[in-house]
Formats: sequence, C-alpha cells, structure tokens
Amino acid sequence: MARRGRPAIPTAVHLARGSFRRSRHGRRADAPGAVPLDGTLNETQRNLLASIPQGLGEEARPIYERVVSLGYWLQASERDAIAAYSEAIVAQRLAVRELLDCLTNPINAGAAATYDRIAVRQGGLAMQLGKELGFHERDRPAPRHDDDDAWAALRLPIRQG
Repeated sequence: MARRGRPAIPTAVHLARGSFRRSRHGRRADAPGAVPLDGTLNETQRNLLASIPQGLGEEARPIYERVVSLGYWLQASERDAIAAYSEAIVAQRLAVRELLDCLTNPINAGAAATYDRIAVRQGGLAMQLGKELGFHERDRPAPRHDDDDAWAALRLPIRQG
C-alpha cells in the first residue's frame, strides 16, 4: 500500500527550525539521544544481564531482560529495583487474569474485590518503581557535561520538569 500525503520532514530540518518534539519525533533513528536500535548494549547493561537475581521468578525474567536491554540509562545499583518492577508486573498480570475470571464466572464473584485490590496495588507499585527507574524521560537524570568541554557554552540549557 502506498503512502499518502506529504512526505515526512527530516529530523534535521525539525531541529534547525526548532519544531522538533521528542513526543512526536523522538522514535526516529536519527533523533538526538535515540536508543541504538542495532541491539548494542553498554557495559552496565551487559553487567545487569549477567547478574540477574537468583530469586527472580521464571515469568519475571523476560521482563527484567527487556527492561535492561531498553534501559541504556540504568545503573548497576538499580538491579534490585528492576527485579522488583518485574515481579510487580507479573503479580499485577496474574491478579488481572484472576479478576477477569471472577467477573466472567459467577461462582467466583466473591473474590473479585480481593483481586481488584491486588491488581491496583501491584500496578501502583510498578508505576512508582518505573518512575524511580526513569522510564519516563523527564524522570531520568540530566546528562552530565565535562567542565573542559568546549561545546558546553553553545548547548541550550536542559529544562527539567
């Protein structure tokens, strides 16, 4: 199927005009600060994948690996928080599955409120951990620049918030 409409404006033109919006254009491969799509991992990511916590459940392991492979900003000290996030996601999925079963099967309807509370609590925990781990761009630490960097005076200030 052929594309219709005007062709997309290149990212470099958006940057030059000042019309670049990370929410709209940030997924492009040539966007500034874009995640490498070739599957390369930095040293911290490789260490996090090599030291997966032993107590991590079988269902939480793929979530842990996916988070680490996408989280190029993560630090080694956040290993336990990533594991807790993965376990919270698994617990929430299980609670939602059981809640749906309770709602569709009238025999189990009495347990629906319990599974609802569990799903909400685990979802809130996952959101809180995700915020602390920097899953939203505004929650990530600002990049550090060297004082000896000659380009530092030319960079625009990074607005937080």
